[in-house]
Amino acid sequence: AEFSVGGVAPRIVLFPGTVEEVSEIMKAATRDSLSVLPMGSNTKRGLGDAVARADIALSVKRLNKILEHESADMVATAECGMTLAAFQEGLGGKRQFLPVDPPHAASGATLGGIIASGDSGPERLRYGTTRELLIGMKAVRADGSVFSGGAKVVKNVAGYDLPKLFVGSLGTLGVLVEATFRLYPVPEFSRTCIAGFGSLEDSQAAVHALLNSDVVMTSLEHLTPALAEAAAERAGIPPAKRGSYHLAVRIANVEKAVRDQTELVRGILKNHGAET
Repeated sequence: AEFSVGGVAPRIVLFPGTVEEVSEIMKAATRDSLSVLPMGSNTKRGLGDAVARADIALSVKRLNKILEHESADMVATAECGMTLAAFQEGLGGKRQFLPVDPPHAASGATLGGIIASGDSGPERLRYGTTRELLIGMKAVRADGSVFSGGAKVVKNVAGYDLPKLFVGSLGTLGVLVEATFRLYPVPEFSRTCIAGFGSLEDSQAAVHALLNSDVVMTSLEHLTPALAEAAAERAGIPPAKRGSYHLAVRIANVEKAVRDQTELVRGILKNHGAET
């Protein structure tokens, strides 16, 4: 049941430990006309078309190592069965991180699943999406052949950037086995300002003002009242009571810049009728 998709359980679950084993599985599946469901932690099982048939669930969870981390170049290559949480922990010793914060990260979302689903998270405002952060990859195609694209440097493309095709492909182009990402330094300090508005129009006007300001925001998101209340409770502060429209603005940088820009953000929000 753990490996079922849309209520369809696979006939067999396989856990290859090498790229070569993935290749052999795909060759055998093609030879015998067997359907294959590539997966990591199966946290994205609700995405894509309905599954009518599942002969093989191919889990890449054993492919879970950082293969290379060039901290000076700020790039790292890892196997796609590695969870995002473990990847971030492995990079943390050099004070670097992959700036994506997708859903299900705490539930074991893997690097391959994040690429295949095209997930990014609120920090895409500052750093871009997974598509921009992926600079190289390796995948096993249906016939078992191994495809490699991109390179282990940030500026690496002359012609078609084929790895970008795999972002959001939901496993239809091949089984993702390795990925190389562009990294960023871990910010020294961060603050999040949560604001409540009396009307959607005021909230929209505040968003436009923030985007046209000199504030360097990491994230800018609308929140439901329940989510805004939960965020305030976690931070140990009184929730913004005004209205049903809430914004969360996150600033991450060196401490002095964060404190200065947070005050600028609060001023902009209050000028548009917000309670912060």
